[in-house]
Amino acid sequence: MSDIGGVSGSRQRSFDDAELEAMRKDASTSDIANKARRDAGFKESDVSVRGDDRTLNEVLHDRKTHLAGGEAVGGALHATEVIEALGVAEKTFHALGKFPHVAIPLGVFLATQYGMYEMEKSKAEMKDGATRDQLHAAILDRLDVPKGFKAEEMNRLGVNMTKQSAASKVSDQFDLGDRALGATLQLHCDQGMHAARTMIESGGGKEDFLKANPRIAERYASDAAFHNGFDALAWAKKESPAAFATEIAKLESRDARYDAAHVTYRM
Repeated sequence: MSDIGGVSGSRQRSFDDAELEAMRKDASTSDIANKARRDAGFKESDVSVRGDDRTLNEVLHDRKTHLAGGEAVGGALHATEVIEALGVAEKTFHALGKFPHVAIPLGVFLATQYGMYEMEKSKAEMKDGATRDQLHAAILDRLDVPKGFKAEEMNRLGVNMTKQSAASKVSDQFDLGDRALGATLQLHCDQGMHAARTMIESGGGKEDFLKANPRIAERYASDAAFHNGFDALAWAKKESPAAFATEIAKLESRDARYDAAHVTYRM
């Protein structure tokens, strides 16, 4: 298979057998990112990575993580609800109710324990959220999208991309043992770009376009690389005619490479 000419006279190498096999298998973006993370040496459980994930900073911004003093007292006074949530027998509570000086401290204790459970649950969720941000950054780092868009998204994620950071180590795997999977990530990104190009050429806005195209909307929500590709081309369109023209030329160059390899790059 001959090389395909790229942008401004550059030449792109043809896909190798491993890349072609990976694209035929078409693993999900989430599975690819988690495999790279495991291969980078991280042993924690996999986390789901979607296109519509909110960043940890966005979640924390909206979440009230501290109880006011009055709310803590209120929690103690609602000991019945806490006890039921913890599975404590109702008859036991009624029996203790004969002795208020015992029942109220028990209620405070149970409310405290329930609060600790919620705190531990939140900590686990926050840990998963931080891991998810790292994987989003690793995915984005490998995609051929406009530098300005990439910088804005990295800033939104708030992830450190220094050489020893977790996100950087995961990204590095696409130059190592998971190199072939990097082509699949870019394919998913380019499929998102083609969807965005259709939207732009139709003259409509994103909300109306996604509503009218449920299959694209589902992919946009579920696939982080597709989501990045879609938003990146829309970003280039808003940025300037020159930026948009550059991204279209690069996309069409990659299309020629897909065509030569008989890879489907449109939904």
